Amino acid sequence: MSRVMDYSVSSGVVRTFFVFLDLPTHVEYRVPDMPILPEGTHIDVEMDVRYPRDPRKTRSLDGPYVVHRRRLIFTTKRPDAMGLSQYLELQPVVNHSKG
Repeated sequence: MSRVMDYSVSSGVVRTFFVFLDLPTHVEYRVPDMPILPEGTHIDVEMDVRYPRDPRKTRSLDGPYVVHRRRLIFTTKRPDAMGLSQYLELQPVVNHSKG
């Protein structure tokens, strides 16, 4: 008898990580689960992120970002990351005007 494991995304949302391309180091920030977002999606970001080398320091990110690249990764090797995850590489939107 074979055993079938169900790794489906039944809720319509997946584990999501933001990667801000304008920060000096590559850090993946875990954010709440989101639906799969296509490249080109604009996101208004208002958040403080901690520096990985000194978690006492924070940096404020405030403004529009665009999903430059999206990576979908499916894994069964790590119990804490089992299933589908999306990594959204975000670039700041230039020449924007706040109205």
